[in-house]
Amino acid sequence: MVILDKEGLRVTFYPARVPEEKGVSRIRAVVENSGAQPIAAFSLQAAVPKFMQLRLDAASAADLPARGGKITQTLHVTNSQQGARPLVMRLRVSYSRAGEERVEQVEVDGFPKDL
Repeated sequence: MVILDKEGLRVTFYPARVPEEKGVSRIRAVVENSGAQPIAAFSLQAAVPKFMQLRLDAASAADLPARGGKITQTLHVTNSQQGARPLVMRLRVSYSRAGEERVEQVEVDGFPKDL
């Protein structure tokens, strides 16, 4: 699911349930830069409601080369009310392009219902 697609920066989530752990989901975030300018100091932060727990693994890199650079990062979410309340989160994506710092905030919902 595409979370953000703006000016050549695309963040795509690939969510999956962890079958052996009730209420636990693993989301692989893939960040791509199709723009002509490289991206530096990329950071993805996330927040979830109080009934969920979130752990972010370190990103594979902080800089994205122009035209095809890619970063991956894994988010681990535990939904204590799985089935009763859907997985939702708020993202804050910050980065620098051509010396200009940028920040995007995104509300994420529409995850598969079994997460």
